[in-house]
Amino acid sequence: MEKRKFTLELIAIALVSLLALASCDNTPSGDIKGVSLDGVWQHADKDAQLEFNLNSGLATVYQHGTHAENQGLTVIKELVEVENGRTWQGMMFDGYQNTYVPVTITLDDQRLEVRDQTAQVILTLTR
Repeated sequence: MEKRKFTLELIAIALVSLLALASCDNTPSGDIKGVSLDGVWQHADKDAQLEFNLNSGLATVYQHGTHAENQGLTVIKELVEVENGRTWQGMMFDGYQNTYVPVTITLDDQRLEVRDQTAQVILTLTR
């Protein structure tokens, strides 16, 4: 009798686990429609690329055509996802103020927009 009770408990645990897996969103964090924030993005207006790394929470200069010395500099830090695979918040370096300012990052297919606190687009990146 004890063995049967134990077997039923294991079956119940397995069913609950399967149901939990079935209800999970299988889209990896930072990934929408096969497009991920992670990786290298091209600046829309300059010969420059940024690399986003969700594990470190940073976006750094990957390549800059006119200012090669900027390679590796942190542009955005403290990246935090606020909407599954679509929106992040972070702190972007503002060279005019010589400090980091809050920004919102949105991902839409192959386009990434960075907006300031007034919701104005301050940076556009593409794949």
